[in-house]
Amino acid sequence: MPTPSETKPLLYTEFPPLHDDEAVAPQEGTVVTSYLGLMSTMAGACILTLPSTMQMTPVLPSSVLLVTFALLAYAGCVCICIACDGSGATSFESLAKRLRHPFQLWIVRGLVMMLLFGAVVMYVVIATDMLQPFLPFLSRFVLGGLFAGICLPLCLPDTVAALKYTNSVVVCCVLYIVVVLLLQAVSQENPWPAEPVSPITFRGVAYTVPIQALSYCMHLNIPQVYSELQHKPSMTKVFALLFGSGVALYLTAALAGYACFHGFPPADILTGFAADNPTINGVRIALGLCMICKTPITYQPLRDVMEDMADGMFPKMPFRIAATSSFLIATWILAVTANDLGYVMDWVGATAGILLSFGFPGLFLWEMLEQDYHQQEYTPTQIRWYKVLAAFMIFTGVSLSTISIIKMVWFY
Repeated sequence: MPTPSETKPLLYTEFPPLHDDEAVAPQEGTVVTSYLGLMSTMAGACILTLPSTMQMTPVLPSSVLLVTFALLAYAGCVCICIACDGSGATSFESLAKRLRHPFQLWIVRGLVMMLLFGAVVMYVVIATDMLQPFLPFLSRFVLGGLFAGICLPLCLPDTVAALKYTNSVVVCCVLYIVVVLLLQAVSQENPWPAEPVSPITFRGVAYTVPIQALSYCMHLNIPQVYSELQHKPSMTKVFALLFGSGVALYLTAALAGYACFHGFPPADILTGFAADNPTINGVRIALGLCMICKTPITYQPLRDVMEDMADGMFPKMPFRIAATSSFLIATWILAVTANDLGYVMDWVGATAGILLSFGFPGLFLWEMLEQDYHQQEYTPTQIRWYKVLAAFMIFTGVSLSTISIIKMVWFY
């Protein structure tokens, strides 16, 4: 029999009774499935852009920033877990529904839909770009259709734990990419530049901030992962594994990519390698496969929004199949017909991506603490420190988003 302490949530508060219309999340999660789910959401193509941040901002300050953003991302995760403990929310959508004003809910919904739709469109673009050279008999249109067809059944399971196999593929692909970059760097003669290639400038910092901050974005999946976890205090282990391995992989990839090009890596380092390099071609295949397997876990928070907006008007599974099919078809068509989505997605990341990962977790915590029945659940000291944390994260999210927008307006 579990002891009372083993059944308590991460931060040892009690869940209030659930509303009648709120389903209880199946608690199938373990430390491993939770880690795989969050790591597969967080890591991906961002690893290939991190080396350029080492050029734009000198290596030591850039490395410090990379670790700092990991700590800020962890603080956002803590805010979400406290808010879930206090409110009983089991998804990002259900957290947003507990905000006091309806317009706040619709802002969150709009940002979630914009961010995740754009993310999956970019997954299709990246996957087709990476895989088409190895499948020359298939057009981009056909490859995009295959992407949608493969992802459809994978996007239907209810839980993050059910995606453990696809999430494992993502993590393995990321590990392979980092190992290849490290081997490429080690094989170079005198790869490290003798002097820093650039001084610290506001332009360099403005370039570095959104890339590194968005590399830790997995916060939309935190509520569901946390609600599925059987042993809530184990979330501390999940975060330790997630951010420990994330920082290690990101620093290794960033420094290795920087060394591969002697301090002058391109924005996407794959473009700097020869097209006939067999190990780099393996990276291209791994990245394409990674994009396919990332789609189901990325899509889950958006699916929650669509199903909640439908408000039970349709049978659950037929609606899910229809909505998911429509979503994947829309991303497929846009990905293969649009000429250049990079600038648009930079704006989406600078606004929706950063605010949802750093600003709104603080807002969720603040709003939860403002509700009357929580005044008896926490001590005055707890409330004061939680509010300081919430206010700090709101300020952080707005500040990081502002810096990213400045970069888009003045330095693009």
